[in-house]
Amino acid sequence: MAHRFLSALARVANARPIMRPGLLAPGTLAPAAPSATSASRHDRRRSLWANIAEGAVAEVFVACATGAVVTGWALHLGADATTIGALGAIPVASQIMNLPAGWWTSRVDRRRLAIVSLTLARLVWAPMALVPAFGVEAAVALKMLVAITLASGALTVVGTNAWSAWVGDLVPARIRGRFFGVRTAWLTGAGAAAALGTAALLDGTDDPAPALAILSAVAAATGVASGVFLALQVDPGHGQRHPGDLRDFLDVLRHPQARDFLLYQLAWGAAIAPAACFWALHVLDSLALGFSFLAMHGLIVATSRIATANMWGRYVQRHGARRALALCSMGIAAMPLLWAMSTPEAWWPLLLDAVVAGVLWGGHGIASLDWPLAVSPRKQRPFFLAAFAAAAGVGFALAALASASVVEVAGAPILRTLFVVSALGRFSCGLWALRLHETATRPALAPR
Repeated sequence: MAHRFLSALARVANARPIMRPGLLAPGTLAPAAPSATSASRHDRRRSLWANIAEGAVAEVFVACATGAVVTGWALHLGADATTIGALGAIPVASQIMNLPAGWWTSRVDRRRLAIVSLTLARLVWAPMALVPAFGVEAAVALKMLVAITLASGALTVVGTNAWSAWVGDLVPARIRGRFFGVRTAWLTGAGAAAALGTAALLDGTDDPAPALAILSAVAAATGVASGVFLALQVDPGHGQRHPGDLRDFLDVLRHPQARDFLLYQLAWGAAIAPAACFWALHVLDSLALGFSFLAMHGLIVATSRIATANMWGRYVQRHGARRALALCSMGIAAMPLLWAMSTPEAWWPLLLDAVVAGVLWGGHGIASLDWPLAVSPRKQRPFFLAAFAAAAGVGFALAALASASVVEVAGAPILRTLFVVSALGRFSCGLWALRLHETATRPALAPR
């Protein structure tokens, strides 16, 4: 079925979208540039498969060098709760880098920028693989961990901004929702498998140092694989740069739909931070459940996400991103409440959380991809995407700093209170999402 679907993508890739009335005024979302049709059907099909393959490799990197593994490194090196919270905040807080990234993307070859940045973002983990072998002191290794996490986060943001502008031309708007639905299913499966392997490696040894070093080496190796799969993808808009300046960011504030989404992103980043920063610490330290539990949780998330990815893709394609964004945001508010209810003796709420997370984060992710691409004028897309992501990063960073300060003063018991605060913030963002004005021109569904 996936093969038939991707073959259909190649057949419809060059077709002119069928527009539906009632959204953006004509010209606000520019159609694909003439050169966007120059890619052959073979090149288009190869690019779509390579896009999915690179995403799967990225999921392996995520399993080996973010989240619980970074927390595991930090705990092994003797980091305190504040440092662990700061490390957890870096990936999202790094979204602030989208502001200069948008400017770079508009002025250089976006394909090359994406390849170089995303490859380096993974290769920088190589030094952590050498920590146990060279007997690096814990204090020095912890500083290395922070520096590498910062560098990887910043490079990932730069590369992702270029990739987002690139994929906006690579994947035609008329089948974008369905493509990302299929892509999400494949990537979620790859991520679940990688998480299970990571947990088995970490929980299968009394000394975590060698296992952590192996994972860092794998993370660095994914950089090479990512570079290969990215290089296999064509850029239909190659050579059509639209250099701008910082004044282009002001257009985001003048654009009604973009301005509303910008505020949503700012609030959403602030809402998820108080809980997201300390999720892994809560499971590994407060609940003492181990990496295997995190892997089992991830497997349930992946299963429910795969089962509903296509549904969300078609829902967004038919009804628009606003409804999905609002519904998922309000539903995601239940997650930190389930975390707060969990204890070492009664951790069943986390199993329910896994199902909720898989279904709702999957829908939220697809809607969050579709909306920015739909409301961003093609010539200014790098600036619009940069502003959206940076807003989430600013909100997350400020809330993370505030939360870390509270934990430093009050200690780990305050985590449950932060989870409740996060839940209230997430539900409020869902209500705000209902105010988004979905008036952009949305292409009709591609035929089955």
